[in-house]
Amino acid sequence: MIYRLKKYKFIFIGILISFSVIMLIIGLFSMDNSTNEMIISYLNSNNITVQEKPLQISHITIPNNFDKIYETYNEIQNQSGFDLIPYKGKTVIKYTYKVITINQESITAYANIFLYDNTIIAADISNTSQNGFIKSIPNPKAE
Repeated sequence: MIYRLKKYKFIFIGILISFSVIMLIIGLFSMDNSTNEMIISYLNSNNITVQEKPLQISHITIPNNFDKIYETYNEIQNQSGFDLIPYKGKTVIKYTYKVITINQESITAYANIFLYDNTIIAADISNTSQNGFIKSIPNPKAE
């Protein structure tokens, strides 16, 4: 009888730990509706229409020392009033959306929005085809 109780106790603890880990993962890689609405509203204010939900949510650590890629990307962001330098060493969340239209014209592109502490710190539209491009999206606080 005691052996059976110990056996079920470990099974119960295992299930509880598994459930906790799954909920933590879901919490880290999901987004609440207010964040999604804020991002979509920001994109719409720039005449960019995207799919309702992001294709991807990633956690990225901005490096302490920028390589050429980060330097170039930050220069592009500087043109729109964003700056990644204050976020060196910080972990940010990147939301990637499929773009439907820009200025009511259909386009094959993706919108990447970077948030830190629920604040947009960088944003771009990109296309990775052979003739691809990357353009920053204006910072509403810089206007």
